Amino acid sequence: MFKKSLISLFCVVLNFIVFVLPVFSEEADNEFEEVGTAETLGDNKLALVQFSLTSTTGNADTTSIFTGTELFYGSGGNSIGFDGNLYYGEHSQKLIVKTSEGRLKGAHDFDKSHYTYLLGTLKHDEFQRLNLRSSLGIGYGYKLISDAYEELALEAGVGLQGEDFGGNRKDDYYHEGRIGINYTYKFSKTARFATKDEYLPSLAGADNHRIRGEFKLIESLYKNLAVILNLILDYDGSPVESAVKNLDARIFAGVGYNFF
Repeated sequence: MFKKSLISLFCVVLNFIVFVLPVFSEEADNEFEEVGTAETLGDNKLALVQFSLTSTTGNADTTSIFTGTELFYGSGGNSIGFDGNLYYGEHSQKLIVKTSEGRLKGAHDFDKSHYTYLLGTLKHDEFQRLNLRSSLGIGYGYKLISDAYEELALEAGVGLQGEDFGGNRKDDYYHEGRIGINYTYKFSKTARFATKDEYLPSLAGADNHRIRGEFKLIESLYKNLAVILNLILDYDGSPVESAVKNLDARIFAGVGYNFF
């Protein structure tokens, strides 16, 4: 029941953003364009804290608590960003979900279209007996679109992956490739859609690969408060054991606060 309510809310907000916000006046659109251009040329800062209820399907069909943090600072062609998530859920005093993950990414722009990046990630998942998955990689990015309203970037790189498992599965260390897509579209000064998707194949064998997709709608309400809807899909082509499903899906509905 709760899962259906989250999906319905997601659809309602999506329709509101797509069909209602575009009817804003021409004057409001012009103001938005000026503000967007100023942010592109100057410093770009973000410090967003999110608190949500989450409906999870896949290995754990449950409702859980989600907290997330997204930090970003860019200036003079250099940028650094961090985002971290924590999921926690219980049912009848039994742990169902306890997952924490974080990623740190630094980038340097050569010009308006070309850039290079360094990316590090960490993940801990008690339900899947994953003590720690860590990676460090480097890559190249190209911005196909970059203006006040819209940005689309493609990324490709390589990295070193390490996996520390609990139970009978042996720890694993290998080199992996990375193909990423980052897309952001601003409907107005207060509403935007963003997606970050990546394909991570092991260079030792195509069977061991992971796919991650994150889709986010953000609508600012009052000053720095915002309503946030997320959908995260995690696909693991080589799970810990046969009893573990390949795909986990999480739908979030909550509020956020941006300190800038």
